[in-house]
Amino acid sequence: MTIFQSKDSLKREKEIVKILQNRMVDGIIACLSIETKKCDHFKKFEKLGVPLVFYDRVPTDFDANKIIINDFESAFTATEHLIASGCKKIGHVAGSQETNIFKLRLEGFKAALVKHDLPIQEDFILHTKNLGYDEGVNCANRFLELPELPDGVFCANDYTAVSLIQVFRKADIKIPQQVAIAGFSNYPISKIIEPHLTTINDCAFQMGESSAKLLIRQIEDKDDFVNSETITIRTELIVRESTRRD
Repeated sequence: MTIFQSKDSLKREKEIVKILQNRMVDGIIACLSIETKKCDHFKKFEKLGVPLVFYDRVPTDFDANKIIINDFESAFTATEHLIASGCKKIGHVAGSQETNIFKLRLEGFKAALVKHDLPIQEDFILHTKNLGYDEGVNCANRFLELPELPDGVFCANDYTAVSLIQVFRKADIKIPQQVAIAGFSNYPISKIIEPHLTTINDCAFQMGESSAKLLIRQIEDKDDFVNSETITIRTELIVRESTRRD
């Protein structure tokens, strides 16, 4: 077994694909880089008869085996939780809208607001390139520059949510009393930051396990080869102190 890390670089991802083609591997499990928009470089594996399973960030421009989570529903659930916590003016720190999972999370966020007749304030929706910690700091400062703060923020990942908590606390904004914050992914840092972060558990272990089982099944049973199966893993909301108002 060989593990490659693209570090979210499309150039590096293409280099890895060339290496895998030359090595004549038995099967591949892949998560697309954030920079990847088209997946033509993966299509050669289909011609070669190499089983290929994508997980999390998956292609939309061709049929493939995919292990995904319910991003829309997860974002809807996190946003609805903020509403249930008493939030009326809710913001969102969004990932790149050229990446499908972050597009779905923004759509889920908006759908929850529409369901509960709350306004979608465009100045409360801040976009990032890669949802990095520094981008989260920038988003937090942009929120602070607005005429009024949102009273709740749903972030498309935990790193930006942690950034918001730290910047807001330095500005004497009380979390969650003044601004409740929810993240996404349940990274280890979500249990370290104070207050502990409410987040969506994206079930990364289960995604990996399901990806491996699907790939092994296809390698071992060539007669049962399927190249367009999609398995959706259910996520869960983990409620912690960052949204737990008295």
